[in-house]
Amino acid sequence: MQNKYTIAGELADLNTYINAERTNRFIAASIKKKATSLCQEAASGLEIEMGGLYDVSIDWFVKDNRKDSDNIFFATKFILDGLVLSGKICGDGRRYIRNIKHTIQNDCKNPRAEVELIKVG
Repeated sequence: MQNKYTIAGELADLNTYINAERTNRFIAASIKKKATSLCQEAASGLEIEMGGLYDVSIDWFVKDNRKDSDNIFFATKFILDGLVLSGKICGDGRRYIRNIKHTIQNDCKNPRAEVELIKVG
């Protein structure tokens, strides 16, 4: 059973989203829609059992050290929403997601997020 997948490229960080929200809420909505759709598409090949409780591990590979960790982790919202929309998990609340673990590394040539779901219940 495949429980790991990759999202190519960098997702929008919190500062980018906040600036878009302050400029025009429709721009921010567009960012969220595009990022969630990208995450949904990436999760489509995932073969996991629907339902139950999961731990999520996200390995972030970013271009450089310019963004703060908490700004990068904001994109977890898009990843979890994409999993729900793709029908891979029932919801993204604490009933379905127990823990989320993050690691960050630099990879200027291949930025991405590698997501792993571990069933715990």
